[in-house]
Amino acid sequence: MPTFGFETARQLIFELLRNLMEDSRTTTRWYFVVVMGRSAGHLALQSGMAAGATTIILPEEFPGVVHLETLADVLEGAILKRRAFWQRRDGVAVIAEGLLERIPEEELSGIEGVRLTRDEYGHLRLAEMDLAHILKTIVERRFAARGDTLTIVHKTIGYEVRSAPPIAFDCQYVKTLGYGAVEFLLNPASEHRGWPGALVCVASGQLRYLPFEELMDPTTGRTRIRVVDVTAPMYRIAREYMIRLEREDFEDERRLAELARAASTKQYPMTPEEFRRRFHHVVTDLIGGM
Repeated sequence: MPTFGFETARQLIFELLRNLMEDSRTTTRWYFVVVMGRSAGHLALQSGMAAGATTIILPEEFPGVVHLETLADVLEGAILKRRAFWQRRDGVAVIAEGLLERIPEEELSGIEGVRLTRDEYGHLRLAEMDLAHILKTIVERRFAARGDTLTIVHKTIGYEVRSAPPIAFDCQYVKTLGYGAVEFLLNPASEHRGWPGALVCVASGQLRYLPFEELMDPTTGRTRIRVVDVTAPMYRIAREYMIRLEREDFEDERRLAELARAASTKQYPMTPEEFRRRFHHVVTDLIGGM
């Protein structure tokens, strides 16, 4: 089950993304949209998939450090693939905010206008770093260098989601959790008596209580974070709906030739082998993280 408030946030982000999808289509431009989520990409994945986003990038896809140039390669590859096989010059890329914590600080600090600050817990203030604008700038420069035209609009969906009135699911959900919490305190079942505390949850329609020690990370002393499992069926299904450079694009010579043609301009033609050298590492990085 989700944490309370998740479904409300997902619904609002879904509606905003769906509006951007329509604007993207009617104006023939791309949107790079960063979606809130410091440590996990659940909101980005689920709202993006529901809205039909062209592509979605999560921190969980990468086993460790990720570089801005790698993210730009993923985005550029998606743009070129959409042009090659769908003849479309529009799209919406959803980017999980948590990717900022995977990017080396020296890369971020070297960007003009970016200032790294931390909150009282030592966390980077992600909202003060405009990842969507950073990636937009990199990708637009690449297309301009080839003499190609591309319009990208950058946007961050963050604070405005927090104050949304709860949808029916969350209203019902918190009432159930609240009832369970009071029952645990005033009339605990025999197996729960003596517990110092517990997390109330709902599983298969039943109230359940999880002892805090099962939820704690012994290394950090904090609750474990549920990240997106990129080996699970849900993620693999989501990937089937995305436009991303995949291994098959480089194994099929005809597909590779079409991709190279989409990346070519009169000034800078690109051969299939050049396209392979330029973008194949993105597939390797993504598969390695799955």
